Amino acid sequence: EENRSDHKRSSMLSILRSADLSRCSLDECLNEFTKDEILDGENMTECSKCRQKRESIKRLQVYQYPKILVLHLKRFGNSRKKVKTCVEYPVTCFDA
Repeated sequence: EENRSDHKRSSMLSILRSADLSRCSLDECLNEFTKDEILDGENMTECSKCRQKRESIKRLQVYQYPKILVLHLKRFGNSRKKVKTCVEYPVTCFDA
């Protein structure tokens, strides 16, 4: 059963690789997700002291990952078109 699942996985990967799709690594996805975002224009935040709209930076930082991390990758973009980016990830040695 395990060999069959490995064969299916490698067949699926070769089909994906043969198509003309963009690629990225899981690390690149996490770096993009945690990249600083400048909030300006309509997205400006209100200062709690002076009540003025101010440009600010939104930042997401992960200090310590849990033992088990479940990731949900976007299947559809904002325009409801299917995302066809192939995300490469390790199949063994996840904690290396």
